[in-house]
Amino acid sequence: MTRDLTLTAAGTTGSADRAHLYFARKAATRLHIRSVQAAKLTLVMLTLLFTVSERALSSRKQDLAIREAVNKSLILLQHNSSTFMKNSGCESCHSQSLSLLTFSLARRNGFQTDNGASREAVEAIVKHWSPIRESLIEGRDGPTVIDGGYSLVALTTAGYPSDKMTDALVYHLAGKQILDGHWRSISYRPPLEYSEFTATALCVRALQLYAPKGRVAEINARIKRARVWLIATTPKTSEERVFRLLGLHWSGADSADIRRAAKELISKQHSDGGWSQLSTLGSDAYATGQVLVALNETNSLSVTSRIYRQGVSYLQRTQLADGSWEVQSRSFPVIPFVDSGFPHGKNQFISAAASNWATMALILPYAPLRSRVF
Repeated sequence: MTRDLTLTAAGTTGSADRAHLYFARKAATRLHIRSVQAAKLTLVMLTLLFTVSERALSSRKQDLAIREAVNKSLILLQHNSSTFMKNSGCESCHSQSLSLLTFSLARRNGFQTDNGASREAVEAIVKHWSPIRESLIEGRDGPTVIDGGYSLVALTTAGYPSDKMTDALVYHLAGKQILDGHWRSISYRPPLEYSEFTATALCVRALQLYAPKGRVAEINARIKRARVWLIATTPKTSEERVFRLLGLHWSGADSADIRRAAKELISKQHSDGGWSQLSTLGSDAYATGQVLVALNETNSLSVTSRIYRQGVSYLQRTQLADGSWEVQSRSFPVIPFVDSGFPHGKNQFISAAASNWATMALILPYAPLRSRVF
């Protein structure tokens, strides 16, 4: 019996050992599985961290590249604005008004600018209009309404206050409105200065910004008539689509009308990321920069969207080493050519305008808060 008890005890001990071994192996297996899972998780986290870091580095490089592009262009545009005024003795849309818009936007968003260049641009615009103040009030034909509209829109971005000169220019522009609500350009210098859409949109904005207090009701009525014309009239070129969109936005058109206008403009983007002035032409910096600015100005396209980023990439690729963008002139010369030192010879006026639009489009994604151009 003693022997039976011993055997039973031995059997029990053997079973216990096997049970312990079983649970030990099972625990080891679980530990191994957990270790493998932890290793896999660690690998996934490291891969994710690497990917995020790589994207952050790529984004940082992209940011620096665009800032460098803007800075190169600003140096050139500031020199051009000053030199054109000295060589020609007058102001221009491409070298003063558009440049002042660019300088003001750049300065508001942390880019280094020459305050002297902005001051000279303001002085050039004021010097251009002040001597003909009486003629403006009398309604005599003078510089185009597009020139006047650009001047007032640019001056307000530099903080220029209302005065007798701006009052006279508002009076002149208001008097040039056609009965159906639009304004007409007496000059034909495409793409910058020819379109009724450009004239109408800029006059709407100029009157809004500098309307004398005693004429607010009248100005509002004029803007309403302009809005009706803009809604009813079909644009045919990129310039016209851009300023129709801006005009609808500034005149307070219904959001559905603005969305339709923006959608049409977006649909014209080419596979290279850019836009063209005409359907028969290739992409260029004038049309591309202008479209991007207009879509952003009207809240129609985020600067982080794929469409906007494709436009920015196009502008980066086509900027030249000197900081400019070259665009071929399409206008017949109606004023004497003045060499401002801007690159591209006889194409320098439109290339300066294009470089301004392109630079503004590149600045907008780096505004701390959403920043308007106009």
